[in-house]
Amino acid sequence: MAAHVLFVACAAPAVVVPGWRWTPALALAALSLMAASFPKRLPNHFAVAWFMLLAFAADRAFGLSSGHGGGLDDAYALALVRQFTIITYVVAGLHKLNRDYFDPRLSCGSGLLMEYALRLGVSPRRVPRRLATALSAAVVAAEFGAAAGLALGVRTLWVIAAAVVMHAFFGFAGHAQFSLIMLGGLLAFTDVESLAPLSVPGLCALLAGSGVVAATLGGFRGFRLRHVALLDNVVLAVVSLWCLLTVLGPGAGEAGGTWAVPFALAPYATTCLVLLYLVNGLAPYLGLKFDFSMAMFSNLRPDRRSHFFLPMPRHGLMPRYFEISGLGGAGTDGRAGTAELLTELFPDVYTHRYSAGYVHAAVRRLRHRFEPGAEVYLRCVESATREVHRLPVGPSAGSGFLRGRERFSVYPYALPLRRALPLCC
Repeated sequence: MAAHVLFVACAAPAVVVPGWRWTPALALAALSLMAASFPKRLPNHFAVAWFMLLAFAADRAFGLSSGHGGGLDDAYALALVRQFTIITYVVAGLHKLNRDYFDPRLSCGSGLLMEYALRLGVSPRRVPRRLATALSAAVVAAEFGAAAGLALGVRTLWVIAAAVVMHAFFGFAGHAQFSLIMLGGLLAFTDVESLAPLSVPGLCALLAGSGVVAATLGGFRGFRLRHVALLDNVVLAVVSLWCLLTVLGPGAGEAGGTWAVPFALAPYATTCLVLLYLVNGLAPYLGLKFDFSMAMFSNLRPDRRSHFFLPMPRHGLMPRYFEISGLGGAGTDGRAGTAELLTELFPDVYTHRYSAGYVHAAVRRLRHRFEPGAEVYLRCVESATREVHRLPVGPSAGSGFLRGRERFSVYPYALPLRRALPLCC
């Protein structure tokens, strides 16, 4: 929570004094601290936002934009954001080209659609399986189509409008954060001068329309904090409708030089940043990492190959995964709720295996609940003998348990035990 408050405080100058030179650098530092505080896995939208802020921070710090006068003339940063947006669409579509994604029984895309239908009060039985499969394939086509249209400059404003609608529905399905960041990336393809402020009547109409859209299409009903989810849907609806009004309204213009501008300004720095972003997206196929590589809802898995044509090399940096067997030992004698506590720490204990880093952090959380002598029993899935390990609960839980590479979370904290279970993260 403290990291989130710090990020909001550091991002506030972007609204109050948008022309201040160090605003993006402050926001980038705060976002880095917030990303480091995530215990399980770093969400994909953090990586996209981090690279975008890095582009603006470098632009402002080194004055890379020609004619930069402290205003909104961040030509270098905006050109980089456009390239990051195109690469995101290409990589996200590429990850989905695997057998599991197009299998309606396993597809995370179909599962997300069914979950969204439930939140709207529609029974999944009323959703034809062919429709779910067709929509999953349509998402892949839309991602590649958006990348091609934006890169080639073919009817850019209409491509942006279609992408806005796609991200709006993805956000209503429960992932508003990623959608909002991508909407910012799409706006980088428009002429900044055409982003005129709304009049008071126009703003009131926008808010009223957004409320209707959020109440009708928002998937907030299935969340525990229903009012917070509704607020997220309203914010997403406001930004989405405003984007549509901006790109389809009179006077809307396209930004020029999607690829040429940054290379002309700072070729070496641009090449490094773009290549770094591209390597981050292709890291699963390079054996480097898996998390925050835009593989969300793609059914891609680091433990086996399912892609149609790209290999999945052995990941030498992949941590050990453990199957949780139970919680016992002398320190648990007479304590009620032991099984419930185990499922609290490992929610999918019967269907998933957990990474060494996650197991270590979860066991340390138990140190105040049991007396010395309590142990967590687990088996290493990769071990041929599958011997039972006893990880003691205490302040020094599992001293020497973690290996060097397992101290950093760059792989899923949980993987399915059976091939018939999908990985949706």
